Amino acid sequence: MQINFPHSFTRYCMLIGIFFMACKPSSQIPVESPPQADPPMRPIMTIPTEEEVEGKRQPVYHGSREMLHDLLHTRLDLSFDWEQKAVIGEAALDLKAHFYPQKELVLDAVGFEVNWVKLLKGEEWQDVSFENDSLQLTIDLGREYAKEEMLKVRVNYIARPYEVPSEGSDAITDDKGLYFINADGSQPGVPKQIWSQGETQANSKWFPTIDSPNQKSTQEMFLTVDNRYTTLSNGLLVYTRENENGTRTDYWKMDLPHSPYLFMVAIGEFEVAEDQWGDISLRYLMEKEYAPYAKHIFGNTPEMMTFFSDKLDYPFPWPKYDQVVVREYVSGAMENTTASLYMDALNMDTIALNDYNWDFIIAHELFHHWFGDLVTCESWSNLTLNEAFANFCEAEWLGYKYGAAEAAYHNYSELQTYLNEVSSKQVDLIRYRYADKEDMFDAHSYSKGGLILRMLKNYIGEEAFWASLNLYLKDNAFQTVELANLRLAFEKITGQDLNWFFNQWFLASGHPDLGVTENYLPGKLTLTIEQKQNFNTTPLYQLPLRVDIWTNGQKQSHQIWLEDERQDFEFSLSAAPELVLLDPEQLLVGVVEHEKPQTTWEYQYRHAENPVARLSALMNIDEFVPDTLDSELKVYHEALEDSVSYIRDWALNHIPIEGTPDKAQYLKKVAKLAEFDSNNEVRSSAMWVLGEEAPADYRMLFKRNLTYPSYQVRGTALMGYVRSRPEDADETVEEYADAADLNLIVAVASYYAENGKVEKLPWFEEKIDAAQSQELWYLLQYYGELLMNAPESAQREGAERLKNLAINADDEFTRMVAFQSMNFLEFNGLQELMQEVAASENNQKLLRLYDGWNEE
Repeated sequence: MQINFPHSFTRYCMLIGIFFMACKPSSQIPVESPPQADPPMRPIMTIPTEEEVEGKRQPVYHGSREMLHDLLHTRLDLSFDWEQKAVIGEAALDLKAHFYPQKELVLDAVGFEVNWVKLLKGEEWQDVSFENDSLQLTIDLGREYAKEEMLKVRVNYIARPYEVPSEGSDAITDDKGLYFINADGSQPGVPKQIWSQGETQANSKWFPTIDSPNQKSTQEMFLTVDNRYTTLSNGLLVYTRENENGTRTDYWKMDLPHSPYLFMVAIGEFEVAEDQWGDISLRYLMEKEYAPYAKHIFGNTPEMMTFFSDKLDYPFPWPKYDQVVVREYVSGAMENTTASLYMDALNMDTIALNDYNWDFIIAHELFHHWFGDLVTCESWSNLTLNEAFANFCEAEWLGYKYGAAEAAYHNYSELQTYLNEVSSKQVDLIRYRYADKEDMFDAHSYSKGGLILRMLKNYIGEEAFWASLNLYLKDNAFQTVELANLRLAFEKITGQDLNWFFNQWFLASGHPDLGVTENYLPGKLTLTIEQKQNFNTTPLYQLPLRVDIWTNGQKQSHQIWLEDERQDFEFSLSAAPELVLLDPEQLLVGVVEHEKPQTTWEYQYRHAENPVARLSALMNIDEFVPDTLDSELKVYHEALEDSVSYIRDWALNHIPIEGTPDKAQYLKKVAKLAEFDSNNEVRSSAMWVLGEEAPADYRMLFKRNLTYPSYQVRGTALMGYVRSRPEDADETVEEYADAADLNLIVAVASYYAENGKVEKLPWFEEKIDAAQSQELWYLLQYYGELLMNAPESAQREGAERLKNLAINADDEFTRMVAFQSMNFLEFNGLQELMQEVAASENNQKLLRLYDGWNEE
């Protein structure tokens, strides 16, 4: 699973306080987009954690679920009541007692109305007694069944996932399991859809099962829908049958076993783009408007399959692979076996694709089909065995396809994501004690886990690493695993005892915090490295490290082994070093503190091979002082011409313009980047600088870029153009009022809000009705801001619209932002409306937020 968000919606369209994870914990910074200075924007209200509200509670132990029965096969016959948001189903399950004889069968069935349960006795299906407590269905088998006996049961039921209290998490923002999008057709521009989200244990809200990752079952799915809808499920479509009542039944079959959380359905008016990888069918399912771009969005999938299959020496193990984009998804993406599902941010056209792509998330879900789907963590405590690999593969693909610089920055952003989380939590990767299983979906399991695998690959070598993964997959195919299975595969291939590595990185919390000092005496450099982390909570690490030393313009590389709290390393040198660089490949999952004078940082920028090491050098000379300003500016101006685009972009956003001797000449240099740079992020940054510093001087440049084939560039150009205060500002903005891309929507919305264009409230309302998730969050904020300037009658109407979204939107963030936007307003009766929102909410995290609001 992936929980990600792209960073390249332009600097005024970045994430604002939302922590988005999919199978992935992080706001994902896409390729070649460095840290940026963004204009202030009203922050979205954040949801307090349970710990913040209730104080930390003692975590309990969570091992693998006891296997009383083995789930062998699942057959589901399903139809759907759109009006009631209900599933009308019949499930037929084949099981066996795992080892000990069993007299009853317990199935997870959350919020079900169970009509009857039948058990196959001989050749007859007979009614049996059962108990249904709304969480589990306990079936009386009438006698003990031994492990050799096949057990066949049928359950006839109605599931109402919308009537079950939901919780969700930072990663997966809701856990209904099955979602009806625009079920009554009341949202203009929003298609009617049904789709599922099973991870972690939410599929038991729409079909009865043993909802645990250590179960594996084959599957059949019979889906009855109106003829206008396309269906999707795991496995192959065996046949479709036209029914007399205008419906159609599609029969999907999965012959290979997989875990219940990976079962899926998607139903909607999708168009299908066909593709192929060898004998395996690939399909991309999208709404009609975006279907022409499906192969542009997902078109690298066949090459990814070849790349990963070759690296692993293990061909893609499933019979087909479909990918579908849905509306209002509650996470980033999900690796349902043979049918990955993605958030609507992937609804793009070719102009948007000129700005950024979603290769990292597409690669992430694809790699899960080996690590997660084929070989599955036996418990959520071992989640990193799924997610670390999926995160690791992102940089592998980016480096192969787009070059080492992009992989380097991706890894850098992953490290920052992990380090940012450390301020609020520091936990083991494999952890059996947690408050809730959703806690496992964090930057530790994802970002840190993937970076640890990268370190392991570097330590044992490329060939041994991939050979170990091949053995791990072959030994554990279609089974569930814990960490020991992975370690043993590496040890068998390498012949090494790797307990030290796995213990310190997977079974302990924290990371190395290294302090580095250097002392040069004629002929000898002494490098002192101290491990400064808290040894009460963090191990004393064994670290194989590399040190690069430049002397007289020449580089020497040395391998060292750090294992003590403090160690001295001596190197014979003919002269004082110009630069000492620990971990030049930026492999270490940790922090290195190494004080250097400004001239050394400048040398590092000019000589380090890894672009992130060079970027780090620029960051370290950012805090200039007057007597070094000239030297600093020289380096920054060099960086404006760097071959790596995110370094150019960083320099653009950090040059101290007021300290530049000839500001006008510098802005001309920036204007060349705005006009001619090959990277749209850099173009956009350059125009942002011009719009901040001298918009009137570059009005025509902005105007020329209003038609450039990049929404990111167009959006920044539009903002710069209206800041230049042209006479046709209103008319120019109106030309883009019907735009569908977020960059232009935000530019238009901000103009209307900042200029108090109350007459544009209907524009906001029309856009809000049709908006996809990330567009909606921004629109709602600007809508609330504009409503502040509106008459009370308009405020009341707007508050009603926001209230309805805060109550009825499926997406947790949408409900949260709608609630916050109501808080912009002031009129008698507003508090009652907000209390009505709180009274209707059953999401526990939002309820805690609303409780905090009430206290204020």
